[in-house]
Amino acid sequence: MLRHFVSCFVVILLCGGKGISAEKTASLQSSDTILQLHAGLSMPQLLTITSRSGSAWYNGSPEALIKSVEVDGHETPIDWKFNEGASRIEARRIGFTYESESPHMRLTWEWEARAAFGPVEHQIHIQNLSDRELWLPLQDSLHFNLPIKPQVRLEEIYIEKGASTPSDVGTHHVEVPVGYKWHGTYVEILCITWLAIFHDCESADDQIFNLKFV
Repeated sequence: MLRHFVSCFVVILLCGGKGISAEKTASLQSSDTILQLHAGLSMPQLLTITSRSGSAWYNGSPEALIKSVEVDGHETPIDWKFNEGASRIEARRIGFTYESESPHMRLTWEWEARAAFGPVEHQIHIQNLSDRELWLPLQDSLHFNLPIKPQVRLEEIYIEKGASTPSDVGTHHVEVPVGYKWHGTYVEILCITWLAIFHDCESADDQIFNLKFV
């Protein structure tokens, strides 16, 4: 049995032998957002986010994949390796796959543009391919570190959707000041599944990115 938790601020592949290969870079886009994605040897990364207006934002943070799992009550390290053979790069969907030989696990870091417009969806799948029960820590779904000048005004829109009862707000529209932190998971209450960041918010073309975590 595999028990795993995936953060909704989300949102996210391997095997020994000839499937393991060199690094890979690919792009995915909707009419609102263009993403450049990179598969490193041991972790993936969202490289750039390009808005409808053509402004590119560069992310300096690779994804931090879980480093260990619990097996028979003991913490066991994981050595993720990129598996190009199990990965998929299609017109509207990219899934970079990483695998661990021991314990035998597979993690898929997936992005999908279901339509020509609207948000790009992100999710992470973790599979237990061994015959043993594994206990997983929380896997963050997305890390990004965007260099932005202090005078640039940013705003965020996010929507509550998920388990239990949402707050009285539901749809949030807030400023993003220096030092702003946002967590997209409310344990056992709700999950934030849609996120958009805007630059100055004068028009739809000022949108930086439009993502959905599933």
